[in-house]
Amino acid sequence: MKKRSVCMLISEHPYEDARIFEREAKSLVGAGYNVTMLVPQFKGTLLGVDGTPLKKKSRTVL
Repeated sequence: MKKRSVCMLISEHPYEDARIFEREAKSLVGAGYNVTMLVPQFKGTLLGVDGTPLKKKSRTVL
């Protein structure tokens, strides 16, 4: 069976926020999901959760 994947987009909270990392991301990994978090300031893998830093973009709409 193919493993399911979850991508979590985090814009305001640090990646290690217990509500997000401990309760959500690690729980999903423990349940067999591949988890990727898109976060402001982390790159790499921590306890089975991949992190990719977000690049700051202009908020101007053209």
